[in-house]
Amino acid sequence: MTFAEVIRNAIPDASVDMCEYILWNRTPYPMGKVTARDLYKAANRVLRAGRNSISLCDMCDNKCAPGSYCCDHCEASIARAAA
Repeated sequence: MTFAEVIRNAIPDASVDMCEYILWNRTPYPMGKVTARDLYKAANRVLRAGRNSISLCDMCDNKCAPGSYCCDHCEASIARAAA
């Protein structure tokens, strides 16, 4: 079973771009191990967030402010690291 097939079990109409987004941006691939269960959970999380108009943090997958890419916690961590 390919990664796209696993993702399409959670999101049947997922495009190739959506499948690649979930693989590369919502899982630790290629740095960490990604199982079929991890892919399915990530796809389901993206689906639920989209249905409920929730933005997910690009760093930790927590809820963040609409239009933002990072939650407050991750933004503070990035600011501390930059200082």
